[in-house]
Amino acid sequence: MRFLFIMILSFSLNALADMEHISGQGSMPPSKELSASRSCFQEIAEEGCGHPIEDQEYFHTCLSDKISELSSNCQNFFGRLYGKKK
Repeated sequence: MRFLFIMILSFSLNALADMEHISGQGSMPPSKELSASRSCFQEIAEEGCGHPIEDQEYFHTCLSDKISELSSNCQNFFGRLYGKKK
């Protein structure tokens, strides 16, 4: 009886894990996408905001202040990444 219960539980957990999987999740983004995101972080760093790994609170405040000075691609990128900051 215990064996049957363990088998049923095991199969149901595997089925749930398969249902939660999103295609492409966990895979490496294409190099073109990586290059674009790196250039946006470079662009915001040149505006004096640094990088979020250095001081996240300062970065977010600076991003809010300077986002209108970025290229439209980077405005969209940071908007998707951190929410609308305009």
